[in-house]
Amino acid sequence: MALSRYAGRLAELVRGDRPVRNLTGRLLWQTGLCRHFTIPKDGYRLRFFPSSVSCAYWIDPDARAADERIVIRLLGPGATYVDVGANVGTLAAAAAARVGPGGTVHAIEANPTIAGFLRENMRLNGFDQVTVHNVAVGAEPGTIRISQRRADDMNFVSADGDGVAVELTTLDALLGGLERIDLLKIDVEGFEKFVLDGAARVLSVSWNVYIELFDGNSARYGYGAGEILDRLRGHGFACHVMGPDGTPRDGAAGFGECLNVLATRDPGTPERIGP
Repeated sequence: MALSRYAGRLAELVRGDRPVRNLTGRLLWQTGLCRHFTIPKDGYRLRFFPSSVSCAYWIDPDARAADERIVIRLLGPGATYVDVGANVGTLAAAAAARVGPGGTVHAIEANPTIAGFLRENMRLNGFDQVTVHNVAVGAEPGTIRISQRRADDMNFVSADGDGVAVELTTLDALLGGLERIDLLKIDVEGFEKFVLDGAARVLSVSWNVYIELFDGNSARYGYGAGEILDRLRGHGFACHVMGPDGTPRDGAAGFGECLNVLATRDPGTPERIGP
């Protein structure tokens, strides 16, 4: 049984467009040798940390290029970017390179291990314009537990007491003093409703919100992902569901699959992020 399971896993690793790099990346991750490698990107580098996100970028440096394109096209020198659920900091780094030393980036990551990787990536690039916050954000201050999943891009606020305890604050308490946010990105695996509950002031000064929605995630907290669209529209945003290539698409039947939504106050934004 064990031999069959490992053989099946090996077969999974060698499938796809990059079988050798896929297998090598997993081996480097498992042995810890990955830390000796960096991943070159446009204007910055990432350390290959023992994390699923780092491994995905080492296998394919252009993974999730659509998200990076939106960050780059919606920000300019001197802009302000806020990343809720920053993980190892890929988009925070892309934003920092774009806004430059005169800009501001706030990268929020609840999981302490991943937040450590995030800090190291910012130091690796000398991005002094990035402030890392190792907290969770929600509807009210307190303490919550964040999961410690092997697929670290899917860590979530745990409702059953598993995971590691972290400080919980509100986005308004953390960043309510900002006068303008050019782009607010939120990716918190279903906890979006509670982030917005504590972010009335932040939303009022945000020009664009880029948010991941999926009914399978929001259901664990008892609400439908579509409710977030109503919330954002109530704050004066026009909402655009994004296709896999990062460009707007016509409507959506729902959020039975994981989709990104760009909410904006600028009617010209969809054209700016087109191909």
